[in-house]
Amino acid sequence: TPERMQAAVAMAVFPSLGVHLCGVTFKYADNKAYDPAFMSLLIAPQASGKSAVDMPIELIMADILEVDQRNRGMENEWREKVANMGSNKEKPRRPQNLCIQQLSPNTTNAAFVKRLKEAGGRTLYVKINELEQLRGLAGISGGENELIKITYDRTLYGQERVGIDSVNEQAILRLNWNASTTPVMAQDFFSHNALVDGTLSRITCCTIPVDEDDWGEEIPTFGTYDDAFTQQLSPFVETLNSARGVYTCPESIEWARTMQRLMIQHAKELNNKVMADYARRAVRSGFYRAMLLYVVGGCEWTSEIESFATWSVEYDLWVKWNVYEAQFAKANDQR
Repeated sequence: TPERMQAAVAMAVFPSLGVHLCGVTFKYADNKAYDPAFMSLLIAPQASGKSAVDMPIELIMADILEVDQRNRGMENEWREKVANMGSNKEKPRRPQNLCIQQLSPNTTNAAFVKRLKEAGGRTLYVKINELEQLRGLAGISGGENELIKITYDRTLYGQERVGIDSVNEQAILRLNWNASTTPVMAQDFFSHNALVDGTLSRITCCTIPVDEDDWGEEIPTFGTYDDAFTQQLSPFVETLNSARGVYTCPESIEWARTMQRLMIQHAKELNNKVMADYARRAVRSGFYRAMLLYVVGGCEWTSEIESFATWSVEYDLWVKWNVYEAQFAKANDQR
């Protein structure tokens, strides 16, 4: 990945990595065990190279997509059988427990709830090109904020209908996602309320810096994601797939305590309580990233993990501050 896009890729791969965790919780500094949620929003100008994150994510998701395709095939076979049968024939039952984790961005809310229930505790994943597609997934206008909050908090979600053929299901909302947008669209999407009600603070943001004096004469050159890369990636994915239970790392807990003190001190220096609210969730999200790397690395805490976790928290807050500085200042004045 070209250098100016590396930070965005480093942050954006976590939702796809986190999808491989099932039945895993991380014990945090508050002594609660959390089911980690990863939601990544890439905010960068048009034509800045936001697609740089696509190939790494596709390779990380390859094993899940293989299972999904097999299960989608079984589902399509059932649909074709039903469609070709007479109206008075007894229809075959839909295959049960078809776990399909990677969703289409155009999935309806009813289908989303059904996929969630059939996932059996596994995390669903969706990659969306624009934030507006979250509204379609939520099913109602304005429902995207609630969807984001429930996703991060890992609480019950579903729908209740009276129709016999309607979807009536509830399940813990386990959904990781990647989205991309431009700064102007990001500012429009998250209204004032979304800035202060905890919606945006639950999302991790990244960007691709663009030099205003650079009009884009040079085409960025990418390396090749070849078989050697896939072989290097494979054991990490397998480790995540096989992980189970509650993971506790005293060093990561101590890091979180120290990091939160530092970030709150920065918020005090800025005299901005909104940023203090954001800092607390940014640290917990950074803790999730650190713990995922801790699991991948054989449950060994290293200085590299600590450095990356620290950088990721500062970077996340820096991106949000650069995009929403004026809105944060206004929200702080209204507290």
